[in-house]
Amino acid sequence: MNETTKKLPDSFFDNDFSFDEEMIEDQAIGVLGPNASAHQVFKYYLCSKIKDELAKRELSNNDAGKLIGVAGSEVSRIMNLRIDRFTIDQLLKFSEKIFERSKLDRGISNFVKAIA
Repeated sequence: MNETTKKLPDSFFDNDFSFDEEMIEDQAIGVLGPNASAHQVFKYYLCSKIKDELAKRELSNNDAGKLIGVAGSEVSRIMNLRIDRFTIDQLLKFSEKIFERSKLDRGISNFVKAIA
């Protein structure tokens, strides 16, 4: 991780949205590159958590799409971590449909504190 990228705190997410700093450094930064912005890392992490939850539920892309309100082809993009296809707002709306709101609120608050 380069000096301009801030490390996020361990408390970034709770429970199902637990923050794993090693995942951010090794996986997200590895995929996005060493100069990835906090915005890109947040999108990647949200997308990854949505992907993990949908996979855990063993839903087809069409059924998962119905759950979060998108077409099955969009679910495929989520499952392939195509963060460029989604805004943070979209990913948060999807997350609200599958995770408890209080967990999302805490995660967002911790993220903002980490980059401030």
